[in-house]
Amino acid sequence: MAIFFTRHKAARDVRILKGKALVFHALLSIALTGCSSSGSDTPAPQDPPAAYTPPAPGLRADNTLSVAGTTRYFDYYVPPALPEDAPVLILLHGGTQNKNTVIDGTTGSTGWLSVAESEAVLLVVPNGTGEDGDPNAVSARWNDCRGDQVSGSSADDVAFIAALIDWAVNEPSFVIDENRVYVAGASNGGMMSYRAALEIGDRIAGIAAFIANNPVNLDPSCEAAVNDANPAPVSVFICNGTADVLMPFNGGTVALGSGGEVTSSLETREFWRARNSTTQPLPPVVYPDIDPTDNSTIVGADYVGGTGGAAVSWLTVFAGGHTMPSLRFFSTGAQNRDIESAAVAWAFLQDKRR
Repeated sequence: MAIFFTRHKAARDVRILKGKALVFHALLSIALTGCSSSGSDTPAPQDPPAAYTPPAPGLRADNTLSVAGTTRYFDYYVPPALPEDAPVLILLHGGTQNKNTVIDGTTGSTGWLSVAESEAVLLVVPNGTGEDGDPNAVSARWNDCRGDQVSGSSADDVAFIAALIDWAVNEPSFVIDENRVYVAGASNGGMMSYRAALEIGDRIAGIAAFIANNPVNLDPSCEAAVNDANPAPVSVFICNGTADVLMPFNGGTVALGSGGEVTSSLETREFWRARNSTTQPLPPVVYPDIDPTDNSTIVGADYVGGTGGAAVSWLTVFAGGHTMPSLRFFSTGAQNRDIESAAVAWAFLQDKRR
């Protein structure tokens, strides 16, 4: 009886242990299944990022942004096969012009369309404001740094340019390189390019200013930017004509539009050289006299070695008037026809980065 009891008890104990083992394994299986289902060990597969599709090429006209409570207008041109991380150039028209006239074939500025196409550059063309404040005026101006202008715009055009950069960065249909943002303009647009470089230079890699000099008398905001002890380096391309009667090459009173006093082209160059610490001059460049009938020649001087790689390029257009040099887009007045100046400016700007 004792033997039976002992065997019976042993068998019962084995059954109990087996039962406990089965329960343990069941619980362990449940626990492991729960852990596996949580995804902590094996992450769920992710969809691959969508491939970049270039936007359709062409000109998009009459786009708007709200800037300081005012609706501002701009066009933009998408070249064929705009790549990811494309550069963007903001093109500013001259005084009494508008966003349409700047690329309609009547001035050398139209050369920027060819640059956009051949170099895959997103081209943004904003409109200034009229003297009456009309933000889509046919005769529009930019509020450049002149503190003594007798007429012109009082709009916050620096904020407008900054807003255009923000728009280009955040526009979902394309992807731009924030380190390759450029501003270019002629006359009043060139002077506005100088102002953008002064006040938002930390967002701009380079500018190209045609037939434009620095003002003598600055408005307070520009004066504060000029006196900044640690300015952001911005590469600067300058192109002025020695026979310009509207934007005097040797300095003086601007004889068109908003007036005001400007420094000489040489003083303008030296200001930007000092601001960028471009101390190393390169050998001068004498451009071929392709069209001798224009009675004009061009000599360039470049200065490199500046802060953050900044450089300054200065083109003197001998006997050139208040026009951009061009091989194809002819203007009235004394115009040099030896270079396509937009292409020359882009050759200088294209490798500049912020």
